[in-house]
Amino acid sequence: MALYQMSPEHKGKLQGNRVYLIENIEPSERLLSYLLQERVLTEDMYEEIDVERLRKRKVGKLLDILPRRGPVAFQHFINGLMKDDQECIAECLDPDLVAQWNSVHPKLKPGSHNPYPGQQPLPVPQSHQSFQPKSFFESEESGFFNPEVKSVDVSDKNIIKLIRDTKKNYTMSSKPRGRAIIINNSYFVNNSPRDGAAFDSQNICTHLEQLYFDVKLYADLTAMEMKQIFRDEGSQRDHSDEDCFFAFILSHGARGYVYVPVDELGQAIEDLHIKDSDKQMPHMIHEKSDVVLAYSTVPGYRSWRRTDLGSWFVRAIIKVFAAEAYQEDLLSLLVKVRETVSEYHTKHENHSFVQLTRTDETTRKKIYLFPGYYEKNRASFV
Repeated sequence: MALYQMSPEHKGKLQGNRVYLIENIEPSERLLSYLLQERVLTEDMYEEIDVERLRKRKVGKLLDILPRRGPVAFQHFINGLMKDDQECIAECLDPDLVAQWNSVHPKLKPGSHNPYPGQQPLPVPQSHQSFQPKSFFESEESGFFNPEVKSVDVSDKNIIKLIRDTKKNYTMSSKPRGRAIIINNSYFVNNSPRDGAAFDSQNICTHLEQLYFDVKLYADLTAMEMKQIFRDEGSQRDHSDEDCFFAFILSHGARGYVYVPVDELGQAIEDLHIKDSDKQMPHMIHEKSDVVLAYSTVPGYRSWRRTDLGSWFVRAIIKVFAAEAYQEDLLSLLVKVRETVSEYHTKHENHSFVQLTRTDETTRKKIYLFPGYYEKNRASFV
């Protein structure tokens, strides 16, 4: 029977790294389907894993099954991780097998376009017969991008009406508006550097400062350090007189992850208090209401970045917000960001690919940033 068992060496790697694997593996449909295709998993095993609702329990089930699936199961597992862009995990388990995979499947050569790790590029739909994609940065020359933000016209009665209508619109008149945390992870032990990401972090910092945010920039943090940043932000800073909180996380990622589960980052700021204009009392930012999450791409697909100019997503945010934030609410701005990004394409392995951004929100009112406006004494508006 030993002939059909996983080798003790490979079993030891799975057992010795179990905690790390449970914390970091994304048990994606693509990974599990590959293991099913290679007969590492049976259909019953696949369903046994898939029925679990919690990610960690899915991974635990998978790790329990793998050692029983024969001498080639470990290599198929490594190959599945590589196909699913979870190279850092595969590298941790067996660098030699990763090198073997990379020798047969060469990576995207360095050039003007590099994708963030994701599951696959998003192709240009063939049904769009009239679609004429453009190069996203065809008229851009500099990586540093700082267009002037158009301010609201305080002499416009309609603008003042919007500012004062806190039943329909969130209060946005403090200076600073609130804290903005930017985390730019560019260098990784077991993954490629995110060349060009420095443009994104610098550009978004400058832009948010124009919008009256108190910006704090961090670089190359571990998962633990990232979570601690938000815990400290909630426990050490008084947010009671601030109207908004921004967080930008620029990093490699996968479905639901930026090298730390997105949900865990939300929990890490559970003590952050923002003043609510209706109740006149603090509420928790992690509660289901009053939150907007913007993602650079839809689940399972890649997000694109120019090594000499930065990412499509950040560039589009700055372009749209600078030109339109004086008259549009946040969700409308993000729709325009999506429209802007979707108009462009890149080339990868002789194919054209596009990008589609995603927004999740649980707002109860409209969010206007009101650039250029602040009120020293807000009592009359609240």
